[in-house]
Amino acid sequence: MSGGRGGLVVAGLAWGAALGVALGALVMAPAMQDAQGTTAEAPAAEDLAPRVEEAEAQAAAANELVAAESGALVGESLNDAAVLIVRGPGSGAEEATRVREVLDQAGADNAGEIELTEKFVSREGADELSSVVANTLPAGAQLSVEDLSPATHAGESLATALFVGADGAPLATPEDRDFVLSALADADFLSYNSADLMAADAVLLLTGGAEGSFAAGALADFAAALEARGGAVVAAEPGPGDGVVGELHARGGHGVKTQNVADSEAGVVLSVRAVREALDESAAPAE
Repeated sequence: MSGGRGGLVVAGLAWGAALGVALGALVMAPAMQDAQGTTAEAPAAEDLAPRVEEAEAQAAAANELVAAESGALVGESLNDAAVLIVRGPGSGAEEATRVREVLDQAGADNAGEIELTEKFVSREGADELSSVVANTLPAGAQLSVEDLSPATHAGESLATALFVGADGAPLATPEDRDFVLSALADADFLSYNSADLMAADAVLLLTGGAEGSFAAGALADFAAALEARGGAVVAAEPGPGDGVVGELHARGGHGVKTQNVADSEAGVVLSVRAVREALDESAAPAE
């Protein structure tokens, strides 16, 4: 191994360790706060207070470090990729802006942003969503006859509308893509800016982290269908990952990469790095 390559490997390992420490501190701080708040004995809670403060200070310092070095942590890992951000209901605009900044640092092309509404993941809107999707399929899209979940069908339709194919060409024409999206927007299932959109190599789904069980299941269905019919998908959510991310884990992932604490700098960086991993895995030949 040459000295230069060895240095890069060592640097990569060092940054990986730094991210691990940052993520650990960010997960431990709220967990210790919860433990302090639920401790039955007052003296025990008082003993825990200094440790909570220390964990919070470590989490804040880790966040500052990762924020300052985010460009180095992601390198130019996405120079060959167009990444679309899809925001679930409840996801923050500020978090999406920060994710896009780090995607830019990684060299990704901006494929635009789509925001899903509460209606998209609601029980009340499910039948209408199914009807709109069935009547606006882009050329080449097929809906599962075994899985009749409206969110699954929406993911299958939008996978064709939004992704590029294996040859790098869009799976749908711009006209078909806009027809599908405009119909969903007119029915109040999502919002988007047509001028900002382009066919994507990968989708980064940002969730709100506080979805009910039906909404979390719907977003998990949607993400799994996007991945199965389109390509690389990463689902990222704030907090410990017991919402959509937890639902995907319970189902075995379905090929979707996941990331928790995405409202932290470490979580943002790891979400962007997960996009690269998802792209590599989707390009790998099936065994």
